[in-house]
Amino acid sequence: MLVQTFTVASLLSLSFAAPTFLEKRLSPLPMLRPTVISRYTGSNGAIVYNVPTGTAAKTYQGDVTTLVTFSNPSLDLPTTCRIRFNLDSSDTAVVTEGTKQVNIYTSLYPAPAAGSAGWGGPGNGRNQDVGRFLVYKGGNADLIMGTDSVACPKKGETVGFEVVPTGDADRVEWSKDLSGLYLTWI
Repeated sequence: MLVQTFTVASLLSLSFAAPTFLEKRLSPLPMLRPTVISRYTGSNGAIVYNVPTGTAAKTYQGDVTTLVTFSNPSLDLPTTCRIRFNLDSSDTAVVTEGTKQVNIYTSLYPAPAAGSAGWGGPGNGRNQDVGRFLVYKGGNADLIMGTDSVACPKKGETVGFEVVPTGDADRVEWSKDLSGLYLTWI
């Protein structure tokens, strides 16, 4: 009887402690969300600035990618951030087709606020390959190749990234307000 009483008391104390543990474990990390996302069409070089839905897709007309802009007006961030790609489970805009993989690149410059009608404009500014991520709805993408470490934007700095499809028939879409790239520093 003493063992049963002790077991029940132990289980009750764990069940009351569980919410505190889960709250700490699931609390949001400090993060920097994108300021704006823009659509880049590889077949003609056009940039549509500030779109509500991100797209990384292979189409019969060429690649469609998303230019992601982060602005850091006032935060003193560490030198290194971790890049994350999340597809929220409540995001009804999410589409994942094909390999469900995207490549993330740094950009030489963020997307221009004026956009671009096509070739002759600034282009996508694709720079260094950060890594390849396997995306899925309801969580953070898994890094499958490369790194997730990038330079944090300094105070007053604006930086850009590009989300690019990987396979021949890939399509990943997401709502800017619920999903997509973000930076953490813990």
